[in-house]
Amino acid sequence: MIYRGKVKSGVIELQDDAELPEGTLVKVEPLEAEADVVAKRPGTSLAEWAEQHAEDWGDRLNSENVEAFTGRRF
Repeated sequence: MIYRGKVKSGVIELQDDAELPEGTLVKVEPLEAEADVVAKRPGTSLAEWAEQHAEDWGDRLNSENVEAFTGRRF
Protein backbone atom coordinates (compact mmCIF):
# COMPACT_ATOMS: atom_id res chain seq x y z
CA MET A 1 0.00 0.00 0.00
CA ILE A 2 1.27 3.49 -0.82
CA TYR A 3 0.52 6.39 1.48
CA ARG A 4 1.12 10.05 0.71
CA GLY A 5 1.95 12.78 3.14
CA LYS A 6 3.94 15.94 3.83
CA VAL A 7 6.76 16.80 6.16
CA LYS A 8 5.70 19.29 8.84
CA SER A 9 8.11 20.33 11.57
CA GLY A 10 10.35 17.40 10.69
CA VAL A 11 7.56 14.81 10.97
CA ILE A 12 5.82 13.06 8.08
CA GLU A 13 2.06 13.55 8.34
CA LEU A 14 0.11 11.06 6.25
CA GLN A 15 -2.87 12.19 4.21
CA ASP A 16 -6.39 10.85 4.62
CA ASP A 17 -5.89 10.10 8.31
CA ALA A 18 -3.86 7.01 7.41
CA GLU A 19 -2.40 5.29 10.44
CA LEU A 20 0.34 2.72 10.66
CA PRO A 21 1.06 0.58 13.70
CA GLU A 22 3.88 1.83 15.95
CA GLY A 23 7.21 0.41 14.80
CA THR A 24 6.15 -0.14 11.17
CA LEU A 25 9.15 0.08 8.85
CA VAL A 26 8.60 2.45 5.93
CA LYS A 27 10.41 3.58 2.81
CA VAL A 28 10.34 7.35 2.23
CA GLU A 29 10.83 8.68 -1.28
CA PRO A 30 10.59 12.45 -1.81
CA LEU A 31 8.30 13.51 -4.67
CA GLU A 32 8.61 16.52 -6.93
CA ALA A 33 6.55 19.50 -5.85
CA GLU A 34 3.32 19.53 -7.84
CA ALA A 35 4.13 22.96 -9.29
CA ASP A 36 7.40 21.52 -10.64
CA VAL A 37 5.81 18.53 -12.35
CA VAL A 38 5.68 18.97 -16.10
CA ALA A 39 2.66 17.50 -17.84
CA LYS A 40 3.84 14.53 -19.84
CA ARG A 41 2.51 13.63 -23.23
CA PRO A 42 0.69 10.31 -23.29
CA GLY A 43 2.81 7.46 -24.57
CA THR A 44 2.69 6.69 -28.24
CA SER A 45 2.44 3.30 -29.84
CA LEU A 46 5.50 1.54 -31.12
CA ALA A 47 4.35 2.13 -34.68
CA GLU A 48 4.01 5.88 -34.11
CA TRP A 49 7.39 6.04 -32.40
CA ALA A 50 9.07 4.08 -35.19
CA GLU A 51 7.52 6.37 -37.81
CA GLN A 52 8.74 9.49 -35.98
CA HIS A 53 12.27 8.09 -35.63
CA ALA A 54 12.52 6.24 -38.95
CA GLU A 55 15.60 8.11 -40.12
CA ASP A 56 17.45 7.09 -36.94
CA TRP A 57 16.97 3.41 -37.76
CA GLY A 58 17.99 3.44 -41.40
CA ASP A 59 17.33 -0.01 -42.87
CA ARG A 60 17.41 -1.78 -39.49
CA LEU A 61 13.71 -1.18 -38.80
CA ASN A 62 10.95 -0.82 -41.32
CA SER A 63 7.18 -0.66 -41.42
CA GLU A 64 6.94 -4.42 -41.97
CA ASN A 65 8.86 -5.06 -38.74
CA VAL A 66 6.55 -2.77 -36.79
CA GLU A 67 3.42 -4.19 -38.43
CA ALA A 68 4.53 -7.75 -37.62
CA PHE A 69 5.10 -6.78 -33.98
CA THR A 70 2.04 -4.59 -33.42
CA GLY A 71 -0.43 -5.77 -36.02
CA ARG A 72 -0.90 -2.12 -36.91
CA ARG A 73 -0.45 -0.95 -40.48
CA PHE A 74 0.71 2.59 -41.17
